[in-house]
Amino acid sequence: MPLHVLKDIHLEIEGKELFSLGKLTIEEGDVIGLIGKNGAGKTCLLRILSGELTDFSGSVSGKASTCFGELRLTEDDLKSGGELAIANFLALLRLPTDLFLLDEPTTYLDNRNFKKVVAMIKRSPSSFCIASHDRALLEEVATKIWVIEQGKVKQYDCSHEDYLTERAYEISHYQSELKNYEREERKIRKTLQQMKEKKDKKKGKPRKMSASEYRIAGVKTSINVKQKKLQKGITQQEDKLNQLKQPKQVTEDYDISFLSQANLRPKRQLVIPAYSAFIGEKCLWQSQDLTLKSGDRLAIKGANGSGKTTFLNYLYTSLPTAYKVGYFRQSHLDFLDSNDTVLAAVSEKADRRLEESQLRTLLALLDFKREKVFRKIKDLSRGERVKISFLALLVSDLDVLLLDEITNFLDMKTIEACEKVLNTFPGILVFVSHDYYFIEHVANRVLDIKTWQQENDT
Repeated sequence: MPLHVLKDIHLEIEGKELFSLGKLTIEEGDVIGLIGKNGAGKTCLLRILSGELTDFSGSVSGKASTCFGELRLTEDDLKSGGELAIANFLALLRLPTDLFLLDEPTTYLDNRNFKKVVAMIKRSPSSFCIASHDRALLEEVATKIWVIEQGKVKQYDCSHEDYLTERAYEISHYQSELKNYEREERKIRKTLQQMKEKKDKKKGKPRKMSASEYRIAGVKTSINVKQKKLQKGITQQEDKLNQLKQPKQVTEDYDISFLSQANLRPKRQLVIPAYSAFIGEKCLWQSQDLTLKSGDRLAIKGANGSGKTTFLNYLYTSLPTAYKVGYFRQSHLDFLDSNDTVLAAVSEKADRRLEESQLRTLLALLDFKREKVFRKIKDLSRGERVKISFLALLVSDLDVLLLDEITNFLDMKTIEACEKVLNTFPGILVFVSHDYYFIEHVANRVLDIKTWQQENDT
């Protein structure tokens, strides 16, 4: 028996439809992974299910009890490891309820606490609908996937792994259909061009025939008949072209190979000296000498409160002053002029190393398309400012790029775009992240801050 049934839902924000859906059901025991880009409406859909959001058309039926939960850690929480906030969140998951509605529950969690949340979800008799960009979480617990894309909510009755397989098939099928469409369009346009050229050649009398011969011989009538036949053929081809339907776009692909040529700074190699970091009398970590060279993509792993950000700060102050360094920090997103447009801000940092068309490609990859590139920095959401701050650093002429939890405010599609872009960075990259898939797809070195043991080529 369904716990909840959503039917013919249409949600508008400021007069513009955010998303719509036909019919979706939540069954007992379901663990639904809700995914979509930032701003697609994931949290709104959770709040419709919880009853907090009522300003929509359509119906939600079901008498299941619901509990809405999200884990948000302050900067002070993060410094202390966030144990109290995490304990309170885990206590929430023990409440007797039919349906938990969770919004990004693992964003700030280290591996130990991540495993606790996964174990509790798996053991719980309740159903779950979880809005998340955490691919590791979805891989572990999801039994269904809801995707909000292009204003529609689509259900996949399968695990996240099977969803990815089906999604890959959809993309492959779309690309095949697109090739067939483009081939047929070229064929029709070529035929049209040939027929029009032939028709133009047939107009009027033949060059070597006099006007009287043209009229007497009845050639004029014959040519007119041929002209009509050609025009009929042209009309048929034009109708065929108009009826040709371009396949519905599933995904977009952007060529960013130009990035590998944009940053041609000298190869660098340096040694960061050993250091011990303390908070009061407590030792956070004791580092060893660390050698870094161009092409390194080093991930720093460790538990909440273990001092990963402290290590990035130490690294930042230890780098030679001759090096050009970019440092992304969640608490420092104000280095761009708030009155600049998105395109102007990124262009200024690129400093003519990239053409405008290339910058627009990178912006489109992060979902800033068409008129969005002319929005002012001050009008962007926090997630959008994270994207632009990251891109502004990336296109700068840098020797070293430091990233502190870049994925926390990014949606899955943007995270995947960041992975693609970072793998082209030719300098030294050092980053902190709790996103295990992100580490796996970007890092070629991994450092455990507690043991100071390194893994290579992960």
